[in-house]
Amino acid sequence: MATTCTYTFVLCLSLAFFMCSTAASSNEADILLSFKDSIQDPKNSLSSWSNSSNAHHCNWTGITCSTSPSLTVTSLNLQNLNLSGEISSSICDLTNLALLNLADNFFNQPIPLHLSQCSSLESLNVSNNLIWGPIPDQISQFQSLRVLDFSKNHIEGRIPESIGSLVKLQVLNLGSNLLSGSVPSVFVNFTELVVLDLSQNLYLMSGVPGEIGKLGKLEQLLLQSSGFYGQIPDSFVGLQSLTILDLSQNNLSGMIPQTLGSSSKNLVSFDVSQNKLLGSFPNDICSAPGLKTSVSTLISSMVRYQTPLVNALILRGFKFKTMSFLVISQVGYGH
Repeated sequence: MATTCTYTFVLCLSLAFFMCSTAASSNEADILLSFKDSIQDPKNSLSSWSNSSNAHHCNWTGITCSTSPSLTVTSLNLQNLNLSGEISSSICDLTNLALLNLADNFFNQPIPLHLSQCSSLESLNVSNNLIWGPIPDQISQFQSLRVLDFSKNHIEGRIPESIGSLVKLQVLNLGSNLLSGSVPSVFVNFTELVVLDLSQNLYLMSGVPGEIGKLGKLEQLLLQSSGFYGQIPDSFVGLQSLTILDLSQNNLSGMIPQTLGSSSKNLVSFDVSQNKLLGSFPNDICSAPGLKTSVSTLISSMVRYQTPLVNALILRGFKFKTMSFLVISQVGYGH
């Protein structure tokens, strides 16, 4: 009798779990279809998104689901599908959505602040769209984000200090926008940051924040072609994990910190060209192992040496099969 009761209980429990899972699955499909309703899809890229199709919604275009404990949407990747229209907050009803990638489309609207309602969202990429307007102070509401990519849009105005609240960020890309003013001194909060890209913002007028030098995990620092002026901070000696540093095409002046060489052991690319830097070049950078074996390395700067000649020092690393060598050329520009 006891065995029969136990079997009946397990059967009922399994049936209840199945019914709940089925209901949840149906609800997720409805949420996705609601999100689709706000999107213009001229190439019919989302044709698989349909209740009339035999495919489970986890097999729809761009959808990734977790498999445990049950099928649930965790990732939505709609990159480069020629989509436009509205980025609707209805997508935030997917309670386990961790990644949303809408890059390389034609969404034309202000920053979709309402996506902060996606409580599990860790990665948001809306790069290379037509997003416009300022970064609102409410950007601080994206507390769970680890990746934030707003690059290649028409975002303007100052970078708000409230962005410093996003302490979990590992990647922050605001490059190729219309940002202006000075860069706030909030980067000390980004202790987990691996990539920082503020490049191609011609209207910035800012010194390079010295706080960046405290980001010990930072691997890529891209500040090229923006309005940075003044000296390269001595604090950059703290960037011990740095592999790529690009400060080119700015208005930087003064000496290149000799201490910068001590943080160059992992460098594969270093560019300070087209600035107004003076002085000798840090020897440790010239001997960085990664620079000697990198195909893409370029170190180029108008640098004044202790000679009557102003030179451009160009270091390129090449690697062809088993042969590695370093080419150093000095091009005179006159006194």
